[in-house]
Amino acid sequence: MLLRLAALAGMFALLAPDAARAVGRQVPVCTIVAVRTLDAVSSSKAKTGDFFRFASIGALQIRGKTLIPSNTVGYGIVTFASAAAKGRGGALLMEPLYFKLNGAKWGVVRARGAHGLNEQGSSNALPTYLGAIPLPGVGALVTAVNALKKGKDVTIDAGTFFAVYASNDPATARCDREKET
Repeated sequence: MLLRLAALAGMFALLAPDAARAVGRQVPVCTIVAVRTLDAVSSSKAKTGDFFRFASIGALQIRGKTLIPSNTVGYGIVTFASAAAKGRGGALLMEPLYFKLNGAKWGVVRARGAHGLNEQGSSNALPTYLGAIPLPGVGALVTAVNALKKGKDVTIDAGTFFAVYASNDPATARCDREKET
């Protein structure tokens, strides 16, 4: 009896990725899903490779069938993080990866026109054009001051809106190009 249950559980585990692929085949390639971040991410603490969570804002329905329910949680990765330092501001670059749906990972691609996940903090530097003032030492003074001033870190707050394509099909690369023309 236990052997049958284990075999049945194994069969369902193997079918879960197929279920996500089957749902993915039902979604037109350039379908956009609005999402929001669930976690605040700060350039002062984040490291490249950290994960963040996001969730769908509304349900995605195709032909009356709900494929992605509202508030479906997804996961993304911090692809670049740099804390603010002297002379430069902090920076963050985050990429959504997938929705967790029915125990399977349903890949997504960030819509290029969707802002909010790439941020650069202010350097707090004096304008470099001040160095062009024709007085001896002004340029050196501006450079020295800018080298000592610490920039600002950047935070992407929980609840930041962005959009993803509901497919990780390589054909989604054409979706942004089509919208530009």
